[in-house]
Amino acid sequence: MKNSITALLIMFLMVSSCSNKKTAADFSYLHNLDLTLFTEEGFPAAWYLEANPNTVTVMKNLSHDDFKITIKTSTNDSVFMYTPVEFGPGCITSLEASTRLNSDPNTSASVIFIDPSEGRPNIAQPTTGNHKTNKITHSMLAAENCLSNHILIGVLIHGQGEILMDGFELKVNQNKFNDVEKPSTEITAKHLASIKNNAVCFNDLAPSDPWFEEVQVVGLGENTHGSKSLFHMKNSIIKHLVQSQGFTQISLEMPAITALQVNDYIQGRSQDERSVLLALNYPSWQTQSMLDLLNWLKTYNQKNNNAITFSGFDVQQPMLTVSRLIDILEMLNDTKGVNLLQGISVMLNQDSLASDEFNVAVSTLIKHLQDTTPELSRFVTILQQGAILQHPNLGPGNRSQFMAQQVKLLSKLGKTVIWADNTHISKMAPAMGSWINNTLGNQYVAIGLTFHEGTYSAYGPDNPYPVHPSINGSHEKILVQTGLEKFILNLNDMPEGHPLLEQREFRFIGSQPQTYSQFYPHLLKSHFDIIGFTKSTTHTEYLIDHDF
Repeated sequence: MKNSITALLIMFLMVSSCSNKKTAADFSYLHNLDLTLFTEEGFPAAWYLEANPNTVTVMKNLSHDDFKITIKTSTNDSVFMYTPVEFGPGCITSLEASTRLNSDPNTSASVIFIDPSEGRPNIAQPTTGNHKTNKITHSMLAAENCLSNHILIGVLIHGQGEILMDGFELKVNQNKFNDVEKPSTEITAKHLASIKNNAVCFNDLAPSDPWFEEVQVVGLGENTHGSKSLFHMKNSIIKHLVQSQGFTQISLEMPAITALQVNDYIQGRSQDERSVLLALNYPSWQTQSMLDLLNWLKTYNQKNNNAITFSGFDVQQPMLTVSRLIDILEMLNDTKGVNLLQGISVMLNQDSLASDEFNVAVSTLIKHLQDTTPELSRFVTILQQGAILQHPNLGPGNRSQFMAQQVKLLSKLGKTVIWADNTHISKMAPAMGSWINNTLGNQYVAIGLTFHEGTYSAYGPDNPYPVHPSINGSHEKILVQTGLEKFILNLNDMPEGHPLLEQREFRFIGSQPQTYSQFYPHLLKSHFDIIGFTKSTTHTEYLIDHDF
């Protein structure tokens, strides 16, 4: 144990407050890795610690501005900080602190900065574990192309032992960051009662629920693609929308061309479960939870004359679209269409594409298919959009805009549910949902889903991954304090001034392992109309083997 080596990235979260007056608070023990340092005029001001709970056994406060961390295991893991300071291109951020490492000389600590838009850590020279107090300092100049408005700050520890830290001083452009902004509203019993009084359990969704009466498209989000619990919540919502609200189109964030095979499955033209799993294309969807939904849709269609259609709206992978279209046209004996696609395939394999030649070929193919098999012409447009993403010289556009265009076309065929992550269905620009919202207005409803604790799957070698417990002050920490296990909540039902209507940290993971911070600032109502919450999540299990 003494010779084992671990790397622990310690990050802290400082929130702002309206006064510099400090009053010592009681911190005999840290729960959920939240360390409250002092209170100011009744509001908590804190360094919020976000981490894998398996990494740290105990954190004890020594006084109002220092603390001790004891590392539990020799595994590599992380704890994080978010600083709500004005940050951007050209900013100079510096941090100074005192540290003492009660460990062997091989242990070291370094201040570390991470610009989330870049991802690469900026690491200072280390101080070693010599049982003496050392001053550690570091600074970083934000790049001119920096896209972040915040920065992750912490200490990188190599080795094992006990770390004591004190006297943090953070500066941005030589201005000391010292709790200069008003803190978030303190959470009261009245606030929690407002949530509980308006929360709706899934079993209580009514057939005549007014939330979806005039709605044409519902965006169903998720904070990770690897939560079995969120998949079950989405399945429940979809069943309600199909059975009680007249929704007939289910569309998934997957290649549109391979979704044709999935549609064949739910409409009874195919019985092969493994083939439909492969057609789903992305590992995130190749799970039992997704297969359960498809089988439910299949059964529903058997009883309701194939009332439900399944589709995809993603426009990536143009070569996949070309390949599958060639297969389809060969079965239809459409020699001209196959030849046109083979010519487009040759162009796509070139390092640089001549835009005029490519656009003429695409236009010719679209006209040909409109005369022969018009239902396939949509996929040529998708092919063209995917090519633009790979070769921007072909024309303007971005993935979010293109996916929104596909969703709007699908919604003309019937009321549509779209399944994607929270960042795609969000109504905040530049997300896909913002493009849909600009066109449909109140006919588009965005539902964001999240959780408090548990495990999730991701495209990485160490599945499953631990969920960082909700940090103090986050939206998830408010929701878990209600004591409700699982519910959905219409944000329009929240009274003015409610903490859920403030900008607070909200969890985002996605498809990749998030060993850095899992929380980012969100003004929920700008993103979503409705949020769904479950206290605990379990991870999905992939039914198709993948080498991540």
